[in-house]
Amino acid sequence: MPDLEPRLDAWVGSHPGSTAARLARAAYYTESAWAARGARYARETPQQNFARAARYFARAGRDIDIALQGNPCSLVAYHLLMRHALFEGDARQSRRLLEQGLVIQPNTFILRARLGYTLVPRWGGSYPELAELARESEPLATINPRLRALAGFAAWDSGDVLQRRGDTAGALAAYNRSLATADFWEFRLGRGKHYYRMKLEDFDRALAQHPQHLGLLDYRSSAEYAIGQLSPPPQDSPWFSRAFQDEDLAARLDSTDTDVRESLRFYRGSIPQYEPRRP
Repeated sequence: MPDLEPRLDAWVGSHPGSTAARLARAAYYTESAWAARGARYARETPQQNFARAARYFARAGRDIDIALQGNPCSLVAYHLLMRHALFEGDARQSRRLLEQGLVIQPNTFILRARLGYTLVPRWGGSYPELAELARESEPLATINPRLRALAGFAAWDSGDVLQRRGDTAGALAAYNRSLATADFWEFRLGRGKHYYRMKLEDFDRALAQHPQHLGLLDYRSSAEYAIGQLSPPPQDSPWFSRAFQDEDLAARLDSTDTDVRESLRFYRGSIPQYEPRRP
């Protein structure tokens, strides 16, 4: 969201030593870097995208360095740095950052999960490495039950891979295995996308854990619209109102997201009477 940058600059300018201001801007730069890089495979991504992303990461890095000088115990800073390491494909650096973070908070799930995302095969890791991460964390699950979700990361990722290959039965089995370890929103999103209309509950439960996730809102909105089309008579279906409300909320969270903008454009053209009224 480009209009955020001058506001963050003003905050940092008026409070240059503020850890919160620095980390907020660093988070913005980090998200901007990943947006510049895009979601395609490296071989399909133009070099100028990588160059633009690197510039954003450099800006974020400067803010993180200053933030850590003011608060060396910030897990937010370590989490951001691990996202930078993922861009570089440096799993060893992610591991080092995790170890530093564990000195501050030994029971953290967020940092361990960030390493888990780095260890999936598509980023150069492997399922045995993910399994080892889960085994290392298992003794602490009695203190932090969220850590049990780490045991489902390999199955969740394999579900995504199988779904892309068109193996729907294999993907469903993999998503079910991941959810058998923990009711984690990422696993719910994976199975929800697989089931689409049939498992709206997956989106509902995932949003209860991650209520401001644009992708979840957009997927649930699409599922609600599809259910509305199947409901007799479709022109009177309350599902259309729900679909429009979810997409409208997503737009209020991030009006620049391409998928959200396309969905809103479609709804305004096909079911304009269901657009929610804003105060």
